[in-house]
Amino acid sequence: MSERKDKPAAKARAPRAAEAEDEYDARILEELRYDVTQKLVRFAHRNQWPACPRRACRRSRQCAATDLICANPRAPRVLTAEEDAAMRARLLRDLRRRLAEVEREAG
Repeated sequence: MSERKDKPAAKARAPRAAEAEDEYDARILEELRYDVTQKLVRFAHRNQWPACPRRACRRSRQCAATDLICANPRAPRVLTAEEDAAMRARLLRDLRRRLAEVEREAG
Protein backbone atom coordinates (compact mmCIF):
# COMPACT_ATOMS: atom_id res chain seq x y z
CA MET A 1 0.00 0.00 0.00
CA SER A 2 2.79 2.44 0.74
CA GLU A 3 4.13 1.81 -2.78
CA ARG A 4 0.96 3.21 -4.33
CA LYS A 5 1.26 6.43 -2.34
CA ASP A 6 4.87 6.92 -3.47
CA LYS A 7 4.13 6.60 -7.17
CA PRO A 8 1.79 9.61 -7.50
CA ALA A 9 4.21 11.73 -5.49
CA ALA A 10 7.06 10.71 -7.80
CA LYS A 11 4.98 11.62 -10.84
CA ALA A 12 4.20 15.02 -9.32
CA ARG A 13 7.89 15.70 -8.75
CA ALA A 14 8.91 14.79 -12.32
CA PRO A 15 7.40 17.89 -14.03
CA ARG A 16 9.04 20.17 -11.47
CA ALA A 17 12.40 18.59 -12.19
CA ALA A 18 11.88 19.00 -15.93
CA GLU A 19 10.92 22.67 -15.44
CA ALA A 20 14.02 23.20 -13.33
CA GLU A 21 16.18 21.66 -16.05
CA ASP A 22 14.53 23.87 -18.68
CA GLU A 23 15.16 26.96 -16.57
CA TYR A 24 18.76 25.89 -16.06
CA ASP A 25 19.23 25.32 -19.81
CA ALA A 26 17.65 28.68 -20.61
CA ARG A 27 19.94 30.41 -18.11
CA ILE A 28 23.02 28.69 -19.57
CA LEU A 29 21.98 29.69 -23.13
CA GLU A 30 21.40 33.29 -22.04
CA GLU A 31 24.85 33.42 -20.42
CA LEU A 32 26.38 31.99 -23.59
CA ARG A 33 24.59 34.58 -25.75
CA TYR A 34 25.81 37.36 -23.46
CA ASP A 35 29.42 36.10 -23.57
CA VAL A 36 29.41 35.83 -27.36
CA THR A 37 27.87 39.29 -27.72
CA GLN A 38 30.42 40.76 -25.33
CA LYS A 39 33.27 39.19 -27.32
CA LEU A 40 31.82 40.64 -30.53
CA VAL A 41 31.61 44.10 -28.93
CA ARG A 42 35.20 43.83 -27.77
CA PHE A 43 36.29 42.72 -31.22
CA ALA A 44 34.41 45.54 -32.92
CA HIS A 45 36.01 48.16 -30.65
CA ARG A 46 39.46 46.60 -30.53
CA ASN A 47 41.25 49.64 -31.99
CA GLN A 48 39.48 52.24 -29.85
CA TRP A 49 40.70 51.30 -26.37
CA PRO A 50 43.68 53.71 -26.30
CA ALA A 51 41.32 56.72 -26.43
CA CYS A 52 38.53 55.23 -24.33
CA PRO A 53 37.62 57.18 -21.17
CA ARG A 54 37.20 53.92 -19.23
CA ARG A 55 40.32 52.93 -17.31
CA ALA A 56 39.39 49.27 -17.54
CA CYS A 57 39.55 49.42 -21.34
CA ARG A 58 42.99 51.02 -21.33
CA ARG A 59 44.24 48.67 -18.62
CA SER A 60 43.05 45.49 -20.35
CA ARG A 61 43.95 46.89 -23.80
CA GLN A 62 40.52 45.96 -25.12
CA CYS A 63 36.94 47.15 -24.81
CA ALA A 64 35.73 46.32 -21.31
CA ALA A 65 32.11 47.33 -21.76
CA THR A 66 30.20 45.05 -19.41
CA ASP A 67 26.89 46.66 -20.39
CA LEU A 68 27.71 46.06 -24.09
CA ILE A 69 27.72 49.82 -24.73
CA CYS A 70 31.13 51.23 -25.54
CA ALA A 71 31.98 54.55 -23.92
CA ASN A 72 34.00 55.49 -26.99
CA PRO A 73 31.78 54.80 -29.99
CA ARG A 74 33.27 55.47 -33.39
CA ALA A 75 31.79 58.53 -35.06
CA PRO A 76 30.16 57.85 -38.44
CA ARG A 77 32.27 58.87 -41.41
CA VAL A 78 31.01 62.01 -43.11
CA LEU A 79 31.81 62.29 -46.81
CA THR A 80 32.05 65.49 -48.77
CA ALA A 81 30.06 65.78 -51.98
CA GLU A 82 33.18 65.10 -54.06
CA GLU A 83 34.12 62.03 -52.02
CA ASP A 84 30.57 60.70 -52.28
CA ALA A 85 30.48 61.23 -56.05
CA ALA A 86 33.90 59.59 -56.47
CA MET A 87 32.86 56.59 -54.38
CA ARG A 88 29.64 56.12 -56.34
CA ALA A 89 31.51 56.42 -59.67
CA ARG A 90 34.08 53.84 -58.53
CA LEU A 91 31.32 51.48 -57.42
CA LEU A 92 29.48 51.84 -60.72
CA ARG A 93 32.69 51.29 -62.71
CA ASP A 94 33.54 48.17 -60.68
CA LEU A 95 30.01 46.80 -61.11
CA ARG A 96 30.13 47.31 -64.87
CA ARG A 97 33.54 45.64 -65.05
CA ARG A 98 32.30 42.66 -63.05
CA LEU A 99 29.15 42.40 -65.17
CA ALA A 100 31.30 42.31 -68.33
CA GLU A 101 33.44 39.53 -66.79
CA VAL A 102 30.36 37.47 -65.93
CA GLU A 103 28.95 37.91 -69.44
CA ARG A 104 32.28 36.84 -70.99
CA GLU A 105 32.42 33.74 -68.77
CA ALA A 106 28.82 32.81 -69.62
CA GLY A 107 29.62 33.15 -73.32
